Amino acid sequence: MEDVPTLLVQDDAGRTLLCDLEHLVPIDGQEYALLMPVDTPVSLFAWDGEDEDEPPRLVEDESEVEAVWPTASAVLQEQNLTLINSAVTLTVEGELPDLEDEDEESDFEEDEEVEEEFIHLVSFYHEEQEYSFFVPLEPIYVVARLVDGEAKLLTPEEFEAIEERLTAELDERMA
Repeated sequence: MEDVPTLLVQDDAGRTLLCDLEHLVPIDGQEYALLMPVDTPVSLFAWDGEDEDEPPRLVEDESEVEAVWPTASAVLQEQNLTLINSAVTLTVEGELPDLEDEDEESDFEEDEEVEEEFIHLVSFYHEEQEYSFFVPLEPIYVVARLVDGEAKLLTPEEFEAIEERLTAELDERMA
């Protein structure tokens, strides 16, 4: 297997994310890197409603993530996975169980849009609130600007400014 260069990105909170370098794209004399996390990205959802047809809520509030962290981490450790509060996204380190053969039916089956985007990893309760970790089906890419060999995360405004040209360049390379 070919060695893929890796880069470490860091967010403003000091969290890091180790990524494989997928593509380098020059735009206006600046090098941009398309990166893929080395560890597996996961999304944390909460089941708020009593109504089983109600879709779950993506947990984005840092204080809520911190509150459930000990329980979530322990549940994932039972699967030989380590939860990491990485830059950009939560990730798990370790070999994922075979998610395709999961006999347990996901509550997401009621929500086709979510079911098409994620595979259920594990569910748990924290203070009578149900939470679930899901693995995105599509790869998550991170775009960073290369400055003196270091990867710098883009602000939403910076990404928006180059998104069209970056996408066009990548589409051309993949054609």
